[in-house]
Amino acid sequence: MLFLILLLNLAMLQYYQSISKIIKVYDYPFYKRKIHKTKTPLIGGFLLLANIIFINILYFFFKDFYFTDLNKIFGDHNKYFFFLFSSLIIFLIGYLDDKKNLNANLKFFLFLLITALSAHLDHNLLLETIVIKSWNININLLKLSLIFTVLCFLLFINAANMYDGINLQSGPYFFGVYSYLLYKFGINSFFIMILIFLIIFILLNAKGKIFFGNSGVYLISFITSYIMIKQYNNLEVISIEEIFLLMSIPGYDMLRLFLSRCYQKRSPFSSDRNHIHHIILKTRGIHFTQLFLFILNFTPILIGSIIGYYYALFLSSFIYLFVFYFFRRLSI
Repeated sequence: MLFLILLLNLAMLQYYQSISKIIKVYDYPFYKRKIHKTKTPLIGGFLLLANIIFINILYFFFKDFYFTDLNKIFGDHNKYFFFLFSSLIIFLIGYLDDKKNLNANLKFFLFLLITALSAHLDHNLLLETIVIKSWNININLLKLSLIFTVLCFLLFINAANMYDGINLQSGPYFFGVYSYLLYKFGINSFFIMILIFLIIFILLNAKGKIFFGNSGVYLISFITSYIMIKQYNNLEVISIEEIFLLMSIPGYDMLRLFLSRCYQKRSPFSSDRNHIHHIILKTRGIHFTQLFLFILNFTPILIGSIIGYYYALFLSSFIYLFVFYFFRRLSI
């Protein structure tokens, strides 16, 4: 089964140009904040969606994988179909955004609607209790569980989208996240499928051949949020601390940008060249920035694994702030 998934992705690696010509969705370097010089296909989301569709076809023929792998992640086939429906809608929102540049308020409303519907249809997706073992804190969210769950989805989708700025930034980040998930949960064909897709995407993205696009970033960040919450609720194999540390660097960057833009009396969803990758690029080359950001992303979870999550939760914010101010001072 996994061999067939590999063959599909190798075929997409070989024929990505033909796929691009069929889909005809490109990122044009018309704006000053754009770094690339030529129009680039935004087909990362299509390639990921193709993998998801293909693995569902395979699950139909290899039912043993369905019951062992999918049920372990999603619970049962009804909940899995809820997940597929929600993922498809999220992808379509991203596709329309790539094509038409949707209004930020409209996107926010659509994301709010689909994530709230997902949590309503699958009660195991609701974050009802937050257990922070490192601080010995147990928070029962009661009637706020739906609001908090939707907020978690929205925050990470926006953080991932804002963090996707240069080649080899988002791809390696999500590869690291799913490698950690595979380490925590053991062999699972769904996780391996995403990792194989990410390897192919990274190979193409490294040369600037394709980008994720909003369809890709929205889809993979939604799937990641969905899986993280489900696994926290169902198995408790992964802790709140681990989830926070894995998502902390994109989250801190989004928070800083939101606060900075609001202080300047601008929309928090407006665009600029003040992202962490822009700041590092002002004083360092692209390859240094790519490698440095990859290491930075997983420094908090590495610290947590070595000295404990109690200290890592504090240190993660200081690490991000130190990096930001250090490179900003160098660029002055």
